[in-house]
Amino acid sequence: MSGIYWVSYRIHEDCTYTARYSAFIASLDSVSDKQWENDTTSFHIIESKDSIKSIAASLKKALNESTDNFLIRKMDSKSAIYFGSNVEFFALKKFMDYVSKA
Repeated sequence: MSGIYWVSYRIHEDCTYTARYSAFIASLDSVSDKQWENDTTSFHIIESKDSIKSIAASLKKALNESTDNFLIRKMDSKSAIYFGSNVEFFALKKFMDYVSKA
């Protein structure tokens, strides 16, 4: 069964930025059946047959947890996964108590 998800992310700009960004977008493309990205920065809406956990596992392989982050949410449910620092995760939990850590 397909789901619709939104993904917001930040990739820290350093000497490996281009490689991490390219790997992240390639991962996003590989799990997407359809995709919307307009002129917004670092935000995509995707349709995927994969689960939210599977998508998050694929995306996190491209990033550095100490400098990068993403938040993915299934649009029609209270299902969200965050990847990144624990400090930011605990701050996010105050707004989305259902979010889990990748």
